[in-house]
Order: sequence, then structure tokens, then C-alpha cells
Amino acid sequence: MNYGMKGRELRYKEDAKKTIDKLQLASYNEIYILSIGASNGDADQHFINALVDKYTAIHYTVVEPATGPLDDFKRLIESNQERWSGVKFSFHVQGINEYLEGGGTSDKYDVILACHSAYHFHDVVNTLCCLYDMLPQNGMLFIRIETDGGLEVYFEHSEQLDIPLYFIPGKEIKRLIQLHMPATKIDVITGATTVNVTRCFDKDSIYGNNILDFMNQIVDVRHSRPPDEVEKCLKFFREQCCYEKGDDVLFDYIDEDIIIWKK
Repeated sequence: MNYGMKGRELRYKEDAKKTIDKLQLASYNEIYILSIGASNGDADQHFINALVDKYTAIHYTVVEPATGPLDDFKRLIESNQERWSGVKFSFHVQGINEYLEGGGTSDKYDVILACHSAYHFHDVVNTLCCLYDMLPQNGMLFIRIETDGGLEVYFEHSEQLDIPLYFIPGKEIKRLIQLHMPATKIDVITGATTVNVTRCFDKDSIYGNNILDFMNQIVDVRHSRPPDEVEKCLKFFREQCCYEKGDDVLFDYIDEDIIIWKK
């Protein structure tokens, strides 16, 4: 069962359209986008669809360290080739920290998207400030984070697991934004979702393994870490972060879209 996933996708679609509609940039034809940690493009597609309805020339830069999800993103682009004909994509197979340290701070973007990727910023405050400085007047920094729910529990108790995690809780990211960017205009959109993660416990499920990779910040974590470590993580996730309904394993979460406008 999909539970709240269809509702979540509808909300993401509507929120993307409303957000892009609010853009008041100097150019109404050409726009530059940076998407951080885009994974397979599930979240990006809603922004791209909204962008092509408003702009004729779209430069879309993707920074994502995992090649598997990027291949899925490229297939998504192929399946939308006609509608997205005005979009020029470029891909950087690296994390945002490496991108910025390698000279990315000199690049300029009208919109920067970070959907469930800000947790992994090495230095949250410095990275947020760098990204904000890359925007023009009326540009937008869009950060989607989980502020409560199953994954938040998993990350906050990661010290109990053998796999080392670097994670900044969503609540802390929100606090840092409010503390260090008090003069900016910030909009917040909140939504609750129930996710079926049953396939995380199927070792042959591509979808489930992609979720595990995201949770543990390791590509192909099932095969790159000792089996006992992986089983310990799965056991903790199932018992402490999820609940069962019939044959399904579920977890709830609340995410927030924090939209920062450049003055």
C-alpha cells in the first residue's frame, strides 16, 4: 500500500508550483537552478514542471554523489524529453561539500534546492551562508527537511549503531537558519506523511536499498559494510523508528519546506 505517498507527491507538486510562481527575478526568460542531493529526481520533477511553465531557458545543475540514483534521474529526463526540451542539465557526481570546496562558490544561481540533503552539510552555517551568497536579489534557497518522525529518531540515536553517521537534525538546521539569517524573508510549509518502508527489509529491493543508502550515507550499504552492522541498523530502524500495520512496516514523519528569499 502507498499510504500517504500519493498525498505527499500531490503536496510536493502543488508546493513546487506555488513556490516557483512567487519568483520575481530580473529575467523572465532564463533561469539558473542548483539542485543539491537530487537523488533520482523524484522531488526535482515537480520544480522542473513548474519552471518550464514559466521560463523558456532553464539551466539545471545537479550535485549528487551517488551514480545509481543519478542514472534514474537521467532516465526520468529521457521520459520527459518533449516537455523538458527547454532545460539544459549538467551533473556533478559529488557531494555539496566537495562541490563548494572545489570552487562552486563562484557559481551563481537564481534558485537553489536542497531537498532532504542539508542534514549532511559539514558546516551548516557556513554552507547556508555560501549558498545564500550565490543567489541574486529575489533569488530563493529552498530547504526541505524532516523535523520530526522515524528518520529523525534513527539519526538522533545513530551512536548506538556501528555505522558512523554525520547528521544534523532538521530541528537544528531550522534553528540555525532562524539564528543566523534573521534579516531574511522566510516562508515555512509543513506537511505530515506516512511512508511504507517494508521493502527496506528485502535485500533484493532496489527501492528499499536506496532508502537504506540514504539513511546511512553509504552507497550500496548492504554490500559495503559487514552483514552484522547492517542487520543491527535494520533491527534498530524497525523496532525503534517504525510500526507495523498488517504486513507493512511504516514510519511517520513531518517535513518542512523552509524557503529563504534573498533581499
